[in-house]
Amino acid sequence: MVAHYEEMARNILKRAVSLHVPGIVLEFELLPAMTETPEWGAELTALLRRHLLQAHEKHGLKCALRVTPTDSATSASHRSCDPAHHGNT
Repeated sequence: MVAHYEEMARNILKRAVSLHVPGIVLEFELLPAMTETPEWGAELTALLRRHLLQAHEKHGLKCALRVTPTDSATSASHRSCDPAHHGNT
């Protein structure tokens, strides 16, 4: 999974540089597992941040990273309303 995000970040920023955009905002919405296991989300967030910093230092690209965690309380609430999760059909 890390390699997938590595490739995406590299390709997105390569394209931004080739288009000569003045800046870019990468939006990263964590999957539920990445919120429930914070180390996973933190590793991918650090990876994206590193790529953005490199693009800024090498090409002067203005960058921002927006990370949105999953609202696991809402997800759990929705699951608990599902009869299938209570053994009822």
